[in-house]
Amino acid sequence: MKNVWYTCPFVPPEWIAAHGFRPRRRRLASAASGRAAGAPAGACPYANAFVAAAGAIPPDDAVVVTTLCDQMRRASELIARNAGDGLFVMHVPKTWREANPHRLYVDELRRLGRFLEDAGGAPPSPERLADVMRAYDSARRSMLAARGRVSGRQFAQALADFQESGRADFDAGAIGEGAPSPGRGPAVAIVGGPIMADDFWIFDRVEGFGARVVLNATVGAELGLPRPLDRRRIGDDPLGELADAYFGHIPHPARRPNSRLFQYLRRELRDRQVEGVLFVRYVWCDLWHAELHRLKEFSPCPAAGIELTDDAGGAVRATARIQSLIEMLR
Repeated sequence: MKNVWYTCPFVPPEWIAAHGFRPRRRRLASAASGRAAGAPAGACPYANAFVAAAGAIPPDDAVVVTTLCDQMRRASELIARNAGDGLFVMHVPKTWREANPHRLYVDELRRLGRFLEDAGGAPPSPERLADVMRAYDSARRSMLAARGRVSGRQFAQALADFQESGRADFDAGAIGEGAPSPGRGPAVAIVGGPIMADDFWIFDRVEGFGARVVLNATVGAELGLPRPLDRRRIGDDPLGELADAYFGHIPHPARRPNSRLFQYLRRELRDRQVEGVLFVRYVWCDLWHAELHRLKEFSPCPAAGIELTDDAGGAVRATARIQSLIEMLR
């Protein structure tokens, strides 16, 4: 089965799988990989790392990039030099309140479907799509059910494993077996853009300083997940339900207005009884940087921002801010 690689949360793996491919949400390793690949200066380390990762993807696989982020849109131009016909650029509207953006998103899913058909896939019947959607929805529910019994680091890794595996039969029941239960320190939420694997040390620092991560509201984790699917509507209109679960509900800050991001955070911070917020972004990410000031004003609890870079100094500065936040909470 051919793999289709992506990173954007608005690319539904169900739609790719229903066409006969394996959807693989790429887990990027480190900012250093982008620097080593000769990425341009002044670009987001995450986007640079994705360009480097795309260069190592087998020629028979495909890559899907969206226009939601300007840095990633620019990255698609660099990827196209090597990927050629194996690259698909999907347009994701920034506005969401009117009906037209929703229809455009559905049209883009159909255009992605034609791309997959040209690559050897088969157009799914409504029944086939509905079955795939039920399987992935059950897998996500199982993943989220494991959240409370493992540490923040373990949950972040397990969710990344699940998304990169592309398998709806991912065994979430084994997550955390034999591992100690989460601690009892201050409850912290991590909010922000996607985090690369080599930057998971953030969770280690939070937990090492005596706190616990109860909400991973980053784009690569809980914030980037669709809402639970409506099982009745799956049978009536599977593509419409799929589009609404993703486009209609993921509270990405690129959406305008961005009120859904703060509605989501208000609900989750309250329900998880969060005591402190750690705001994370990569350097040059203006999209998330623009939200930091408003988040600090909005948050009902102390909030601190850290900036991830592709040099060791960034980790030292970030560690100091993490420690300062948690000392304030204890």
